[in-house]
Parts: sequence; structure tokens; C-alpha cells
Amino acid sequence: MPEHGPAVEAAIEGEPALLDPDVRRSPERVGALLHPGFHEFGASGRHWSRCAVIAALAERFSEPQE
Repeated sequence: MPEHGPAVEAAIEGEPALLDPDVRRSPERVGALLHPGFHEFGASGRHWSRCAVIAALAERFSEPQE
């Protein structure tokens, strides 16, 4: 396996935390894990800014789960 720099290692270590509902409902915790320049493009082509992703996760995971 190729060696990675510290930034890549931090991203690899932080990725599983983004799957945790407790992390997803906390804008502070998600914000700490996402790079300031983060952008996401969905399969539909829709663009999500870092702020939009943080807000959407907080809203979705703060609602009671059935």
C-alpha cells in the first residue's frame, strides 16, 4: 500500500466518523471533519457547498428516527 501524507491519513481516519448519527447531527463536529473548501456533487449533478451539507445533515439527523 502506498504511503500517504498526514492530510490523507487524517482524512482516512476521520471518514468513519461521518457515518455516526451523533456526529452528523452536530454542525460543529461535521465542520471539524470537512475541509473548508469541501464541495459535493450528487449523482443528479446538484452541487452542495460545505455549509449546505452541514446544515442538511444537522436537520436530517436532528429529527426523530422511526
